[in-house]
Amino acid sequence: MAASELAIIILAIVGFGILAPAISYAQQRAEGKSEEIICHNSIAFRSLSTVNFAGQDVKVAPRLCKTIEKDVTGSRGEIKDEIAYKMARCWWMFNEGRHEKVLDNAADILQFLGWSSTDKPCFLCYDLKIDEKEIAEPSQQSFIPAEELFEYMSKKEHRQLKDWKYLDYIQYYGGPGELGILAKIEPQKHYGVVFLPRTTDRGEFLNWADTVIAGTGVVAGSGALGVASVVGAGACFATIGCGVAVVIGGATAAASAFYIGAHQLNEIQAFFDQDRPLSSVILTDLKNVEARCQKDLSGE
Repeated sequence: MAASELAIIILAIVGFGILAPAISYAQQRAEGKSEEIICHNSIAFRSLSTVNFAGQDVKVAPRLCKTIEKDVTGSRGEIKDEIAYKMARCWWMFNEGRHEKVLDNAADILQFLGWSSTDKPCFLCYDLKIDEKEIAEPSQQSFIPAEELFEYMSKKEHRQLKDWKYLDYIQYYGGPGELGILAKIEPQKHYGVVFLPRTTDRGEFLNWADTVIAGTGVVAGSGALGVASVVGAGACFATIGCGVAVVIGGATAAASAFYIGAHQLNEIQAFFDQDRPLSSVILTDLKNVEARCQKDLSGE
C-alpha cells in the first residue's frame, strides 16, 4: 500500500472519529422527525465533511436515506397535490440540485452523492399507494392522466414556497433539474417517486429524450430549447412523432421536464439505462423501479 493511500485511510478514520459524535447527536436530535429531514440533512452534511488529501476527496459522513411508504387519499385535487409535493420533497432531499452549481462534471456529482461514476443509479424516495376506490370526480375519467398531473405541477404553487410553481422549483430553484411523469394515476395502485442523478456531461435533453423514447418504442414531441412551453394533449412539436410533452427552459436552458402517457410505454425500463445529462425526479409505476432502484442508503 502506498504511503499516500495509507495517509488517506488514517485521515478518514481520524476525521470520522471527530465527526461521529456530531453525526450521532444529529441522529438523536432527529428522532421523531421526518425521514425526509434526516435524508436531506445527511446529504447536505456530506458537503461539509469532505477532506481533501493528496488530491483526493474523502467523504466521512454517511447517507441516511430510506424509502418512505405513504398512502395517498382524498379528492382528485388532493391526490394531485400530494403527489406533486412528494416529488418536490424528493428533489429537496437530494439538495435541490445545488451541487450542480459548484461541481464541474457528472463524476464529481455522483461521488458527492455517494455513487460510482460507472453506475446509473436511482433511489426510490417514496412508495405511494393511491388508497382510494375511485378518483373520478370532477371529470368522468377514473384515473389522472399523466398530462393532467404535469399541467397541475406547471401551474400549482409549491405549498411551502410562495410564487414558486412545482415545475419551476424542480427545474431551477436550486440547481438545474428535470421533472418526468411516466404513468397515469389509478386507484389502488402503487407509484414510485424516484431520484435519478446526472451521469454524463455529454448531450442535451432533446437528444437524450429522443434516444430514450425511441429505445422504448415511444414517440416524442418537444419544445424549443430555451423556450418554456407545455405541449398539450392535442398539440405536437415533433422530433420523432407526437405523444410526449416536453418543457424546456425556465431560468436555465438546461432545465427540462416531460410527461409520457402510460399507455404509450412498451419498455419503461430502458429509460433508466440511458446516460442522464441532468439530475431528475421521476414518477412511474412502482413495478418499473422496485427491483432496480435502491431503497436504503443508510450508512453508505
